[in-house]
Amino acid sequence: MSHRFLRRLALFAAALPAACANSPPEGNGQVAVALVSTGAGGVVYRLPAGTQLQIGNASSFFDRIALDGDTTSVVVDLPPDQYQISLVDAALNVPAQWTLERVLADNTSATVPATLSMPSTISVVADQATDLVLRFTVATGEVIEFTQGHVDVTLEVDQATATSYDLSFSQAVSVSNLGVTADSPAELGTVYPALGSELQLEGSLHIAGPWTLQSTEDACAPATIDSLDTPVSAGPLFPDHLAEARSAPDAHLCIHRFAGGANAVNIFFGRTGAATTPTFTALGDRQIFFGVAISFLVDVTSFDGHTLDLQALSSAHAGAGNLFLDATGSAVGSQDVVFPWYGAFLEGTTPSFSFIPR
Repeated sequence: MSHRFLRRLALFAAALPAACANSPPEGNGQVAVALVSTGAGGVVYRLPAGTQLQIGNASSFFDRIALDGDTTSVVVDLPPDQYQISLVDAALNVPAQWTLERVLADNTSATVPATLSMPSTISVVADQATDLVLRFTVATGEVIEFTQGHVDVTLEVDQATATSYDLSFSQAVSVSNLGVTADSPAELGTVYPALGSELQLEGSLHIAGPWTLQSTEDACAPATIDSLDTPVSAGPLFPDHLAEARSAPDAHLCIHRFAGGANAVNIFFGRTGAATTPTFTALGDRQIFFGVAISFLVDVTSFDGHTLDLQALSSAHAGAGNLFLDATGSAVGSQDVVFPWYGAFLEGTTPSFSFIPR
C-alpha cells in the first residue's frame, strides 16, 4: 500500500465496419471517439450519461457530440482546421472529478471516480485520420486504451494502485439482544431500549493502511472515522454510546474470512475514559470503556486467508449487517474499569456500504 505503480495495457478495438466502409466527404477529415472499452478480467468502462465532446474553431463552427449512446463509437466528419475541444458533462460543465461506469464480468456495475487528461486542441487535416486521446485515471491498476476506426482515436483509462480507501455505510438496525449485568448503574435502567427498538446508523471512514495479516481469518488496517450519525433512535443510550466511542484516536477495519470462504467487513473502535455525553456523565466520576463493532457480510471474496484483493470490494454492496455495543465501567471515584455493564446486539435490516479506492 505504500508503493504506487502504473501498469499500462493497450487494448485496440477492431475497426467498425461502418467506419471502414464510409469515407469522409472529399476534403474533410474524421474524428472518432470510442465509448466503451473492455479491460483486464472482462471489466467494461463506459463514459457517464450526458457526456459530450465540444468542438469549435476560431470562425463560426461549433458542435457538441454526444458520447453516451448505446453504440461503441461515434465518428464525426470535420472540415480541415484547428479546433478547440473539451469534454463536458450533462450540465455542460467540465468537472474536476469525473466518474466512469464500470461493469464487472459478473454484470455488477458501479461508478468509480476518475481524473481526465486530454488535449485542448486538435488539428483535422483533409483526407486524413486524426488521433485524439482521452485519458482517465482511476485508482486500481492498469491502463486501458480504446481505439476506434481508421481515425485511431484513443480513450485511455490509467488505473493506479490506490493508496487509500473511503468506506461509507448506512443501515437500519433493531435491538435483538440486550444483556444487562447486576453491576450496571441503576440510572441506566431508565434508558435501556426495548427489544425491537430501531436505530439508523450512518457513517464514513478513511483507510490509508498499512494492511497487516492478523491471522488466516483477518486482514486489518487502521482507519479514521470521518462521520458517524444516528438520525433515528429509540432513546439516547446508543447514540451517546457511539459518540463516546467515536472519540477514540483511531478505528480498525478488518476483512474477515469465515470457514466456508465468505467474507465480512468489520469495523472496530472504542475508548476508555471519563464520560462526555449526558447519559453517562450523569453516572458520576467513573472511568468507562465504550466498545463498538459494526459488521457487514459481503457477496464477494476479497480475502482468502493469504491474499487480500481490495479491488473486489471496490463498489457498492448490500447484505446482512449488524452492530454490537458493550460497556464496562468502574465504581464511582475509581480508575479500575472492571465491571461489565451491558452488551447489545442490533441486527441490520437494510444495510449497505461502499468501498471506494482513492
